[in-house]
Amino acid sequence: KAVKLLTTILALLVVYTIAWSWTVISFTTRKTALQESSTSNSRGGAALYDSTAMIFVHVGKTGGETIKWRLQVICELRGSKRKKARCKEQFSLGESLLSRRVIGYTHCGSQRPRKSMESATSFLVSIRDPIDRLVSWFQYMHPLNCSPERPSGACNLKKDTSSTWGVDFFQTCFPTMDRLLDVLQPASSSSSNLPSLTEAAGGTGSNQAANTTNANNVDCATMAIRALQGNGPRVQSNHLHFNYFYNYNRTILVYPERDVWVVRQESLWPDLKQIETLLGGDGSRKFEHEGPIITHASEKFPYKIKTADLNAAHLPAVCCTMRDEVLVYAYLLHNAVNLEAVQKQTSMNNLLSKCGVNSLQELSNTCGWKNKKKKPEGNDDKDGKVIRRLDELWPMLDIKF
Repeated sequence: KAVKLLTTILALLVVYTIAWSWTVISFTTRKTALQESSTSNSRGGAALYDSTAMIFVHVGKTGGETIKWRLQVICELRGSKRKKARCKEQFSLGESLLSRRVIGYTHCGSQRPRKSMESATSFLVSIRDPIDRLVSWFQYMHPLNCSPERPSGACNLKKDTSSTWGVDFFQTCFPTMDRLLDVLQPASSSSSNLPSLTEAAGGTGSNQAANTTNANNVDCATMAIRALQGNGPRVQSNHLHFNYFYNYNRTILVYPERDVWVVRQESLWPDLKQIETLLGGDGSRKFEHEGPIITHASEKFPYKIKTADLNAAHLPAVCCTMRDEVLVYAYLLHNAVNLEAVQKQTSMNNLLSKCGVNSLQELSNTCGWKNKKKKPEGNDDKDGKVIRRLDELWPMLDIKF
């Protein structure tokens, strides 16, 4: 009996020793792995973002065409299997980690591949200061900038016979960007012959004029506000219709748990390199040499305009009108996992300075913004599945960048 008892005790000691040793080894292994992961994340976050699968949300007039040519996902836009295969061959050697992580692409309401949204874990969004994006759109769509050798949105607008919107907007109402800004001003400060209307989205509308219809029976002020708020016709107003708020409602609002990455048009190459580094790739990669830089031949446009050329005193009214755009832009900056705090602050401050304020809350107070739920207008959401809401964006007013 004594021998059996001693044998049992020894067996238990052996089991305990093995279990203790395994626990120590496991703990050491986990500790080492965490240390390596921490080191990796401090260098580039490779371990943290190993499973990242992105949808590239290409917002118009934000440099998205240039970004797109650095991503293999553009091959999905090719018409035939042969063209797709040939396109993918170009990415077979030296493809960036960013390109490998992007599994889908959405632009102007179209998505490729069609079912990629369900498999994604993150959104990569191309962004630009909302006022600069508006100026770029105006230049891009202006009828004077249509030329046979460089087809563009302006040419599509001129050829469109289904609507008079293009003629009404760019010829009857706003042949110049200054005229567009002018009509948004309070009546007391407007220098235009047109009555003004500054009823910004959700605002009090205290400055609106009773009649803004011109001699051609076109209500120019209302047309301007609808266009700037994304409620213009989807084909004719183009990238103003498919704006930040449109894309937000179909991506982040539907999948709020997913990470948001952004590429700012104003610092496109540094942002791409910073994202590549975070994914564990080469941060010195020369993205600027890996594909075409798409300008839509804007350097040859007869009608050119820059934000710096505009009357700075007229820009705050634009900010008031584009409430939804400003709030989504702020949301994207604030939630961008790839930007440092100082980068977010710099981009936001650049916009706020144009708006003539120091904070979003000050802008809201100045404009008289109100948080009203907003249902889709016209043919904006034919399927009726998307309800346009600001509830998730309204807290942005209290964020300090």
